[in-house]
Order: sequence, then structure tokens, then C-alpha cells
Amino acid sequence: MAAKGIIVHKNGDTWVVSCMINLVSQYFSAVKLDLKSALEQLDQDQDWKEIRVDMKQSDMLDSSGIGILVSLYKRYAKKKKGFRVINCNEFVCDTLRLCNLYEVFQVNQVEEPKKETKKEPDITRTSFFLVKYIEGSWFFSLQVDLNISNVATMRKELIEVFKEKHGTNTAWTDLIFDLEKIQTIDSASIGVLLGVYRRTKAVGKKFKIIGCNPTIYELLRAIGVNQLFPIEKQV
Repeated sequence: MAAKGIIVHKNGDTWVVSCMINLVSQYFSAVKLDLKSALEQLDQDQDWKEIRVDMKQSDMLDSSGIGILVSLYKRYAKKKKGFRVINCNEFVCDTLRLCNLYEVFQVNQVEEPKKETKKEPDITRTSFFLVKYIEGSWFFSLQVDLNISNVATMRKELIEVFKEKHGTNTAWTDLIFDLEKIQTIDSASIGVLLGVYRRTKAVGKKFKIIGCNPTIYELLRAIGVNQLFPIEKQV
């Protein structure tokens, strides 16, 4: 049965009265008229136990609306029927609490959908790298130019970080080496990159180099590195 401001239907042994407009003085006459015709139907039916007033579509409640709810409650309390007010927003709940009716009406508050919190990337800083884990990919961003004097130290640090990250998270799919901050690269450094590629391949993952400046990009292509794994220029 549908009316202007009220929709009622029976669900098992429960009558549900859905308020489709705000229960405020502005609509008092219309709601009262709708309820009158709806309650005639309820009174003709003796085979039910509870009435639930659904406030999901009703955002506001003032003294006239409270009067309607109290009238309904008293009417069916005499007939020993249960009475509940459900799907109330925060404003309606607070209004009923102020009137000491929250427990009387066994109010059920609408649960606000939980906001998904964006997971912060896993970030590790070392002497040579800024390491990030983003959506299944490890990004190793090299922060220091490499040469014969520091490449051995970098290699040792890189192996330690690789073992640590792979040991605590095997769900990753790609290891991406970012050379954006690097100006030059020598043969020893290229050897380290090839070593990382072999380790990555050995555990069934993909390897890629990004952020190459034109000089490094052409050097890696000249020695055929791009035949083993993708390399990308700086954007």
C-alpha cells in the first residue's frame, strides 16, 4: 500500500511503516492522513507481532513528528505489539535521545559506510636507495651516482635489501629500478643491474629499468640490455 508520505508493507510477522518524507510540522497533516488509512489495514490484521517505523528516507524530526511516533507507540503498546524505530540518521537519533525515547523505541541507527583507507606505501631509505612497495611492485630508486669506488658497497646493500623484502613479502610481481637521479653509469654498475635482474628472474618475478637519461638509455641499448628486460627513458 503506497501513500503520499508513507509506505507500509508486511514482512512475516512485522509491519514496516516507511516514512518517505521528513516527520516535521510542514507535512504533519499529510502524514497523519496517510497513517490513518494505513493503520486501518493493520488493525484488521491480528496476525503480527511488531511494527517498525523505517526512517531511512526521513532526515528530519521535530515535535510534531515525535508526537506521531509516540502516538503509534502507545496505540500498539496497549495491544502488546512490539514497536521499533529503525534506520535513523544521527540527527534523528540525537533528537530521540534528548526526548528520552531512544531506548523506548529500541532505535536502530543507520550504519555509515566505512571509508576505505588508502594504504600508505612501504618505504625504506638506505644509503643508496629509496625503496617503495606500491600495488605489487618494488621500486628501487637509486639516489647516488655509481662508480668504481662505491659500487661494491651498493651491491652489498642492494642484496641485503632484496633478501629482506622478498623474505617478508613474496606476493610482489615486479622489481623496478629507477635511475632518474643518476647521471652516469659504468660497466661495474651495469654488472650489478644484471645481477639484480638474474635474482629477480630466479624467483619468477619481472625486472625493469626506468628513468634513464638519454646517455644511459643509449648505452644500455648499445650493449643489448633491452633484449633481456624493458628499459624506459625519463618522462
